[in-house]
Amino acid sequence: MRLLIVDDDARIRDGLAKAIEWKKHGLTLLPPAASAEEALARFAEERPDIVLTDIEMTGMTGLEMASRIKRGYPRTEIVVLSGYDQFAYMQRAIREGVSDYILKTSGPDEIVRVALNARRRLLGKEGPGASSAGPEQLLRSGALEDLLFHGLSPERIAKEELEKLFPEEDSLPGSGGRRLQVVIVSLRQPGVRMSAGFSHFTIRSRLRERFAAVTLRYGKRTLAVLNGRGEEAARALRETLAELEAQLGCRLFVAAGCAVDRPEALADSLREAEAASRYEWLMAESGFAAYEEVRERRGIDPACSKEEELALVQVLKSGNAAELREMANRLCERIRSDPEATPESLHAYVQALLTAGYRWLENTASRTGRQAPRGRMRLPAPEELLAGPERTLTERLEAIMNEYLELGSEEHPYIAEAVAYVKENLGRNVTLQQVASHIHTNPNYLSDLFRRETGSTYLEFVTKERMEKAKAMLAGTGAKIKEIARSVGYEDIKYFTGLFKRHTGLTPSEYRSHY
Repeated sequence: MRLLIVDDDARIRDGLAKAIEWKKHGLTLLPPAASAEEALARFAEERPDIVLTDIEMTGMTGLEMASRIKRGYPRTEIVVLSGYDQFAYMQRAIREGVSDYILKTSGPDEIVRVALNARRRLLGKEGPGASSAGPEQLLRSGALEDLLFHGLSPERIAKEELEKLFPEEDSLPGSGGRRLQVVIVSLRQPGVRMSAGFSHFTIRSRLRERFAAVTLRYGKRTLAVLNGRGEEAARALRETLAELEAQLGCRLFVAAGCAVDRPEALADSLREAEAASRYEWLMAESGFAAYEEVRERRGIDPACSKEEELALVQVLKSGNAAELREMANRLCERIRSDPEATPESLHAYVQALLTAGYRWLENTASRTGRQAPRGRMRLPAPEELLAGPERTLTERLEAIMNEYLELGSEEHPYIAEAVAYVKENLGRNVTLQQVASHIHTNPNYLSDLFRRETGSTYLEFVTKERMEKAKAMLAGTGAKIKEIARSVGYEDIKYFTGLFKRHTGLTPSEYRSHY
């Protein structure tokens, strides 16, 4: 395992190099670097496993260097040398991926202890008793990482490293049918018997044992390159998945790229496995998504139907959060069961449904003369939605429902919209049933609501509104009384005149003369 010391102070640099017998502790000391820039320039070629660096140096700082190293070579262990006055840097150091720190005044024993801890962390990533030889050590030297993440061709990687990565002769290009395939394994539900870390160690061990796989940690997931034949390997992988779930007491999800016969094509297989991993929610029941299968899916219709919009509006108006959650779950489950569903079409459909909800909310606010909703339309990003469609959709719809309820906080929201509809249609003979249908509620419920919220029956309310409009037209326009009667829904002028007098004590002509 290779160690690189980086410090612009020659005394410290040389002292660390000469005061400790690094080889005795299983570490190969690379020539120390006098600056962060020098270390980065040499990094790709020398590939140190552990970097021991000062924080403050002339030019690029140790933390800036650490950040760059971690972006390109995330498995590298970085230990920083700190002075007594530099502890303020440590919080940032943690963010940049620094593994440990040590004071510059520390003695050789303490420095060795920290370096060996870093070495153990590298070995420990594959669990107790991991060997420092074989494929896992080659991973630390970067051969597989170069193939997967840095796009290097096999010609630029030592032949012996390739042979150790893929040890069986027929796994190499031109062999008798062996295929290499990238798979990504996720813990869908935490194990009840083991921690996440130990669960992944068990997964990696089993994959190496069963498939001669090369494995590594991949964020919070396990990445493996399987070495096997097409259908036979796929069947064995599913069996192994079931065995691991039973052993670990958890649910797993495997995303598989297409099998390839050339090491340089592994980067393509990785991209395909990543694409398949986006199906984790859609294919949760099977626990397995193969890119060669899901790439044929055409996607669902991203537009929501008129019937779905009407059903959504009715639930939003009800103010019933439980019914809303049930609706969101039902919609999501219907999409999940569709064999053509894709992550992209799921996201597009949810966007369309939420947009319909927001549009209805804005129209309702406008019709009732209320202030527009405070919150801006928030549509979920794809990754946010795919992490939990039911939860995300429910949260967004509940936000719309709450905005709607606030619109009618002074009176029941159904009444606010019913009143607005009645006022817009005073010239028509609009029945209670028609109003109830317009606002998607039951006529009997609306009738009771009118009596409770306004103190009047529906007919009393409509008549009152008609008389108020007639009074305004008589006082403010020169329209004939017959025209006014028709504009408020009465064809019979005698009936209108008698009704107007009962409400005002004056005939329409007398009212106009008086006002």
